Amino acid sequence: MRTTLLLLALLCTQGPAPEAPPRAAAFLDVREGRLPLVLSAPHGGTEKPSAAPDRSSGVTTLDVGTRELALAVADELERLLDARPFVVTTTLHRSKVDLNRAADDATDGEGLGLEVWREYHAALERATAAARKLRDGRALVLDLHGHAHEEPQVELGFALDAKQLELDDAALARERWFGEELV
Repeated sequence: MRTTLLLLALLCTQGPAPEAPPRAAAFLDVREGRLPLVLSAPHGGTEKPSAAPDRSSGVTTLDVGTRELALAVADELERLLDARPFVVTTTLHRSKVDLNRAADDATDGEGLGLEVWREYHAALERATAAARKLRDGRALVLDLHGHAHEEPQVELGFALDAKQLELDDAALARERWFGEELV
């Protein structure tokens, strides 16, 4: 009995157990969808946990409002179509991980940022594969970004190079994109 009381007293005086380091999944917001559409917002996170070291190079600024925009678009599509797109965002700040870079550049190659990078890309691949199953192997992935240009404009990226952008409509219609002919 005395030993039990001593153990209880010892446990009560030690203070709280140390916190476990955060896991990558805590910084991902992945939402399932029912449309062949994936919304990605890789630079909209605001959390800066000390467990993730700051990146030493590259762009480290927040794309203001892109995460919120992705979620608002998903909500509006659900209201209009009674179905949501897939959504993959992060709450981790870009100063900790840049999800549009190779892993080493994105995180200085280590730590929690690298784990988030891996989990984010795995989630994006799963969402894209699920979205493609809904429409004969086709889906649209929209990667939302902000910019700091002085001109108030919206920019669209098409993953096309300058030579492809110079093609006329007839040539574009003959090109093969991602293994499928555009017609």
